[in-house]
Amino acid sequence: MVPRVLALATSVFCLTIYLILIAIGSGYLFAFLQDVPLTPSAYLGQIGDALRCRILSCSFSKLPLRIVIAVVNCYHGLARPLRLEDVSR
Repeated sequence: MVPRVLALATSVFCLTIYLILIAIGSGYLFAFLQDVPLTPSAYLGQIGDALRCRILSCSFSKLPLRIVIAVVNCYHGLARPLRLEDVSR
């Protein structure tokens, strides 16, 4: 059960980082399509000044909650014995 819990916590963290990067990229794409005179380095600099590691610290603070969710899911998945008749349901 421990590998499943760690895998869920890690995968949710990686998905969070992935979605943050997609949001930053789509923000620049939207600014580019609106003809905003902004270079990629200036855009990333402005985002870096605005965030100051808030996203990562918030994501790390949610790690215990992710572990609790994974443990509850694994407990309920493994707590009930599976019989052959239950497979068809």
